[in-house]
Amino acid sequence: MATEEKITTSTAVTLGFIGGVFGIVTGFLAMFFGGFGMLIEPVGGAQVVGMGFFAVACGLIGVVGGVVMTSRPNLAVVLLAVGGVGGFFAVTLFWILPGLLMIVAAVMGYRVNRVEVPA
Repeated sequence: MATEEKITTSTAVTLGFIGGVFGIVTGFLAMFFGGFGMLIEPVGGAQVVGMGFFAVACGLIGVVGGVVMTSRPNLAVVLLAVGGVGGFFAVTLFWILPGLLMIVAAVMGYRVNRVEVPA
């Protein structure tokens, strides 16, 4: 007989918060590399810096989603999903770890807080 592991809200909070923090760090790294690229070659570096700002904003959205998970789980699921997917549009390959953490936290939060409607 297989044992079923219970998904808790605290796990989703932890994953969302850690994903958001990694997202902020990733955004700052993208801004650093974009600034360095502007020093070497002036074409395209400013766009990378701008996308780094967007990635930091997505990371902040992820942190807020992780913090709000216990009090407003539906809002937290939406924030984590938007932050996780939005970061992929900003800095694509840099966003693999934070994006996966935030999306997994959103799915876990959705599954934990889903309400069964009796038939």
